[in-house]
Amino acid sequence: MAMSRESLAFVFGIIGNIISFAVFLSPLPTFYTIFKKKSAEGYQSLPYVVALFSAMLWIYYAFVKREAALLLITINTFGIIVESAYLIVFLIYATKKSRESEFEL
Repeated sequence: MAMSRESLAFVFGIIGNIISFAVFLSPLPTFYTIFKKKSAEGYQSLPYVVALFSAMLWIYYAFVKREAALLLITINTFGIIVESAYLIVFLIYATKKSRESEFEL
């Protein structure tokens, strides 16, 4: 039984969303350690800022390119929420000096 091109694209979209879900959650052990130690010393926020901007750009792309927009919007909305939470935890537990050096322009 042959699958249509649209069905195949949807299946691969679901697989991509599952993988993206795992990628967004992969820093959880790091943030558990930060939360447990009450310190973000030795960690940088750059990967999480980049991931946040990437998810934002994917949502923008989903609005521009209407096909498969639902899959792109759902997983990247989740990504924005998760990455924002990571950055909030980082900012809470980072030293003042670290916060200033991480976010200066």
